[in-house]
Amino acid sequence: MFRPLHIIFLLLLLMPLFACTSSNEHLKSSCISGNARSCITLCYIKSNEGEYSEAETLCKHACNHLKDMQGCSDLGTIKFKEGKSLEALALCEQACEGGLAQGCYNRALLGMKSGEGVDSIIKYLIKACDDNLADACKDLSLACDRGNKEACKNLLQKKK
Repeated sequence: MFRPLHIIFLLLLLMPLFACTSSNEHLKSSCISGNARSCITLCYIKSNEGEYSEAETLCKHACNHLKDMQGCSDLGTIKFKEGKSLEALALCEQACEGGLAQGCYNRALLGMKSGEGVDSIIKYLIKACDDNLADACKDLSLACDRGNKEACKNLLQKKK
């Protein structure tokens, strides 16, 4: 019926399933113990698996309890996808004010998607670019090309 080679092959196929579960359990335990990176990593995993409620809970824990700005920024992105624009903008702003360049950039992007004014968007792009986030500097350059004087001024100062 089953040859030893078939059994080995079957075990090799199933092994990653057990390893992934074990890894997720380790991340969850580490998150509960106060490791924000573990919370955020598991948040990404759960989000990719379509378990959005659990992903939100993990990012919320990282943001609110562990005071991790990446958790706040990621939670803002989740809230925006849920249609909670004001809460999303506030969370990304919190991350930005907490010193996370990606939080400033996410705040600018969500501001654009929300129809926010150009001046506000440029302000957050400048903050992110000042922290050397390449995507923000690229977007500022595009804004400068389109005639935004504040974006041009910031880019000129950056070159000095």
